[in-house]
Amino acid sequence: MDELLDTVDWLQDVSEAVLTSLFEYSLGFLQGKVDKKTLGQLADSLEKTPESTERVLEALGFMITSICTGRTIPDIPWAPALQSFVKENQGEIKLSYSLNSLHNPLQSTFKDFDWRFEVQTSSRAVEDVTVPKIILQITTDNGQEVLECDYANMKNLYTQLRQALKTFESVRAKKTEKFLKPSKNL
Repeated sequence: MDELLDTVDWLQDVSEAVLTSLFEYSLGFLQGKVDKKTLGQLADSLEKTPESTERVLEALGFMITSICTGRTIPDIPWAPALQSFVKENQGEIKLSYSLNSLHNPLQSTFKDFDWRFEVQTSSRAVEDVTVPKIILQITTDNGQEVLECDYANMKNLYTQLRQALKTFESVRAKKTEKFLKPSKNL
């Protein structure tokens, strides 16, 4: 709880309008309506880093859901403003909570993957050494990312993906999947 309070400590110095705006952004963050671009714009307007702004929105989101579920929050100067915000938006917060739509909106859903192998066959510059590269194009629901890998990074990516696949095939994963499947008796 102390870490949470340290994260939002600077909020006592902002105006009520900025505070209310942050409450709204935090609710949007919980509902998945705040993307990286919006987060960056908010961080710029607050003169903070996107990472610290994200931590503040997460902390406020925790406080919002805590109030909504009947738990108490620490004694902070702007607690009454947060409580009135939650009271005004309680229906929307509870609906999001009950629909299990509270998630981390900054994570993207994987859609597609493409790659190509590139080798520079000639160059005028003597210092340019021809090193083969692999170009990876990853498509998510937030857009496309193009990455360039050399052999060592591609080998590391291969190792990490192989470990992830082993996790899916593990006994623990199969037991979890079996446990989470809906029962035919229900």
